[in-house]
Amino acid sequence: MLVAGGALTPPVRDTVAGAFADLACRWSPDRPACLIEEAKGAALQVENPFARADAVALIVQALLADASRMDGALTARSRTFIDGAVASATAVAEIHDRIVTVLPLAHALTEAGHEQGAVLFQSLIQTVEEQGPGNSPAAALMGPESAKSEMLARIAQAQAISGDIAGARQTAISQSTQLWRVKTFAGIAEALARYGKPDQAAGFAVDAAAALKDLRDPGAADAAAGEVAGVLAAAGLVSEALALAAEPTDMVTRSFAHMAVARALADAGRLAEADEAFGRIEDTRPRGMALWSLAKARARHGDLEGAEALLEDIRMPLARNQATADIAGFQAAAGDLQGALDRIADLPPEFHRGRGLRIIVESLIYAGQLAEADEVLAGLGDDSLRHGLTGRMVAARAETGDVPLALAMARAAEDPRTRAEALLTVAAAMQGRN
Repeated sequence: MLVAGGALTPPVRDTVAGAFADLACRWSPDRPACLIEEAKGAALQVENPFARADAVALIVQALLADASRMDGALTARSRTFIDGAVASATAVAEIHDRIVTVLPLAHALTEAGHEQGAVLFQSLIQTVEEQGPGNSPAAALMGPESAKSEMLARIAQAQAISGDIAGARQTAISQSTQLWRVKTFAGIAEALARYGKPDQAAGFAVDAAAALKDLRDPGAADAAAGEVAGVLAAAGLVSEALALAAEPTDMVTRSFAHMAVARALADAGRLAEADEAFGRIEDTRPRGMALWSLAKARARHGDLEGAEALLEDIRMPLARNQATADIAGFQAAAGDLQGALDRIADLPPEFHRGRGLRIIVESLIYAGQLAEADEVLAGLGDDSLRHGLTGRMVAARAETGDVPLALAMARAAEDPRTRAEALLTVAAAMQGRN
């Protein structure tokens, strides 16, 4: 049990350290390290295996961040948890389920600079290339070969947003067909733009356009043009996007390509250019989706009247409902909560309680109007919608410094995944202020 000089051996030392940590958390449970331990317990209670994998990955992320704030070294307890998480994920028998379980862990480890992340990514790529996509839902729709390429595209996106840009590019290049190289580059560009990395997104958008030029199948090239044009527009390469959208010979395909450009420009707040792209849509079917984005963009910039005028031209009920909910969110954030609630009152009941109220609460939280968000949130009842919004509210409370209320809300969450994520949010906020 003891080595020369009376020192404890590493296993005993780690056990003693863990016991002292448990005792310390009993006396002072609200310290960040103790909240992470509490979140561990909640994460392991999540019944859905994929939701549990996501929650466990967040724990791993928190443990690695905590170590980097200290001396960079993981505690024995943290190492044990991470090793156990990796072992459990990689032991899943069915290929698709294993990939979905391992992906969030690989992302968390890679983002933290941990070498095991790249190892996990490469293991997933090798598994897919050698054994296929398993029982992937895409396999039933696309067939095994296309589903295999789709899975590799998802892995490439995860590599990119976690910081492994070189690995993501190599995965895209390794795709077995030129069409999937195009789609993978475009998907990476879209993912990076969504995660707030516009410069890297622009590079992959250019890669997608270059790969598209080498695609020899005219029909496939026309079909992929809209996807590539959209990411070019999102990256700010507007003239290139418009030129590409105009290339398809089929009027419907060309219209959908211009729709993708119009939506990307509207989402970026480039309204005049979005209007120009919208004006090039020749077919009536894609106009509704474009109008939804245009209406949302106008509402975001305070032009509620202009947004309402566009609603009248949307013929697709779903797109019109989506746009109505989005406009209500911006209206609430601008200070007119009652007007926003009145706006969504006539939506279909399931849509009203789903997207409509969620958008309003999220917009209020984003605008810092937490009392108003609480008012709406309190009326939602205890359901899946409330669970998701509770996490956002906890984050907002913690960011404003109201840690006691944020912590009380986190611990009151009945859904274990929500509780785990909320506890980690509070711990991160506390550590950020120290």
